[in-house]
Amino acid sequence: MTAKKLRTKSQLFILLAFFSVPILDIFRLDLITQSFYLFRKGFSFGVGFIYLFAVLLLVIVFLAISKWYERKFCSWVCPHNTVVNVLYKLSSQAFLKKRPKLKTVTMFITSLIVSISASFGLLAYFINPTYLAATIINLQLLSVVGTFFVFLTTIFFLIIHHLKQRFCSNACPYGHFQKLFADKSKKENHFSFLKGINLLLLTLLIGLLFSLVAFSLTSNQYTVKISENVIGVQLEDYKIFSFDIQIRNLASRVHSFSVNADIPLNWDLMNDEFITVDHNETQKSSLIFKIPKEDFHKNYLITIEIKNITTNTIETKNIAIHS
Repeated sequence: MTAKKLRTKSQLFILLAFFSVPILDIFRLDLITQSFYLFRKGFSFGVGFIYLFAVLLLVIVFLAISKWYERKFCSWVCPHNTVVNVLYKLSSQAFLKKRPKLKTVTMFITSLIVSISASFGLLAYFINPTYLAATIINLQLLSVVGTFFVFLTTIFFLIIHHLKQRFCSNACPYGHFQKLFADKSKKENHFSFLKGINLLLLTLLIGLLFSLVAFSLTSNQYTVKISENVIGVQLEDYKIFSFDIQIRNLASRVHSFSVNADIPLNWDLMNDEFITVDHNETQKSSLIFKIPKEDFHKNYLITIEIKNITTNTIETKNIAIHS
């Protein structure tokens, strides 16, 4: 296979990956629901270490490419360069050259379609692709999401239709990083992945990637929040304390939960025996503690055990009760 054919396949693969990664939930954020997806598993922003590792991995990948491959990234990987080259080839067609007005209209429409696609692809990394598509199809362009979509489309259109490769030389972030991290030793044929900063970058990449895979496979795909509701309402010889428990399921299937509390034997606890939460939904339930008079004016730290029956995992929360 020639280098030219291999480069073309590389460009097509990167373009396909750009749109597929968020749509398939391989990696994307969801700013609306405050969650993120990694290898098709959903996590809350509260699982901060996984999110941090994912961002660090992206940063290290960017730095490593800037140092190792320099300008090869532009011709082999960069989607902007791929699109601009296709547009140049389209505008150079003899059929369009002989028809200047048709060429102008064709290039305008093509650039607009590409800009709309690029805007959708980028926003899909931060907003649920299904929700984003519905917003665009229903022309809800005055909503917050719709406004961002129109703004990004305009920026992409200016870059693709007007600036073209001038963007690469004047504004491209990768170009500036490449100048900073260009490896002179590589030009002298002494480049090695196993020396100096190259070894450090390689070690960080491998370590972060394996850590992300391990964390994504072992972490819970649900979040639990407990908040006070009714505090110390006295009914005859008892006081009532009520707490709301909120469970959010980020998994791809329905999960069931049971909730238990480590309470004194003379207390009564009223709660749902099972809590079923659909995929990507949130379910609320109540924990009601009935405390007898002999336990008034005391402080208690109660441990709440939330068991995911579907995955057979347990999470505990502590709540304070001042009776």
